[in-house]
Amino acid sequence: MADGTPLDYTRLAAPYSPEKEELIAVLHPVWTTANLADASHRVNTKDKFAGKPVWDSTLGEMVFASGAAAADAWYTAAELAPQPSATTAELADVGDAINTTNKSAGKIVWNSDTSTLVYAVGAAAADAWNGVHDQLLDHSPV
Repeated sequence: MADGTPLDYTRLAAPYSPEKEELIAVLHPVWTTANLADASHRVNTKDKFAGKPVWDSTLGEMVFASGAAAADAWYTAAELAPQPSATTAELADVGDAINTTNKSAGKIVWNSDTSTLVYAVGAAAADAWNGVHDQLLDHSPV
């Protein structure tokens, strides 16, 4: 280095593990509840569309636009939760009704344990349920 100290190559080569908040900021815009409630704020006046996901830093969770108009509300996934809902154990149980009755590829279910939306990969009882927003969230019935 310029001051004569040797460069610590181990620090340069160390893997970087971003925090959850850093990843969210890259993937989705971050706003406060007050910003989202203000119809004149740019989050509501620029590039808003129905279903647009943004991170509400006040709530600490993802919210979704109900429409494209500036006055259209923002809702959490729990507020938008479709029926039916199921627990993680039910999703993982190949014999449970959630896996044996009216299951189809793409069917959306609310996981009440994790407060997340999951979708069926296929129609078979043993086909997995994957997270809508987290492809690594996998509930494979056994």
